[in-house]
Amino acid sequence: GAENPPGKEYISGSQDHIGLLFPGINRLYYNGDYWPEKIDSTIDPEICNWLSNVLHLIPLEPRPQGYDPLKIMHLEKPFIKELGESGNRCWKSILKKDIVGLGRSVTDTILSWKKILPLTVPDYVMDELETKYFPDYPGAITSGSGGGYVIVVSEKPIEGAVRVKVRC
Repeated sequence: GAENPPGKEYISGSQDHIGLLFPGINRLYYNGDYWPEKIDSTIDPEICNWLSNVLHLIPLEPRPQGYDPLKIMHLEKPFIKELGESGNRCWKSILKKDIVGLGRSVTDTILSWKKILPLTVPDYVMDELETKYFPDYPGAITSGSGGGYVIVVSEKPIEGAVRVKVRC
């Protein structure tokens, strides 16, 4: 993420960089800059183990050729506020180990992203979320939008899923 600041054609984002390097679970506060102005963290083993047990990665097809999520942007305050509120609920749900709240918040996050950057989540990915995951699990989101993995929130094992280990 740090090697490709705004203005570069390839965009990863500081959250990717932080997610790889910082231990535990981290909440990032942005104030218009590329790097967050503040980071809240928890390295509570009980919370990290709980999150490790309820997140399941399921492979998706790679991003389509020519994928450009920034072609269409709706950077409207109500949509941005909605995204921020879903992030707040996600953080609170993780700290409380609330599976239902976590599921709703991650689902609301991807639905907010779809409003803000409609091309972030291709139709075939949204169709898969709506048919395979939203109806049967507390929630789901994609790892990198457009491809990568579906991250499913579930207390039950999911066949074919890759397990997550949150480092504390």
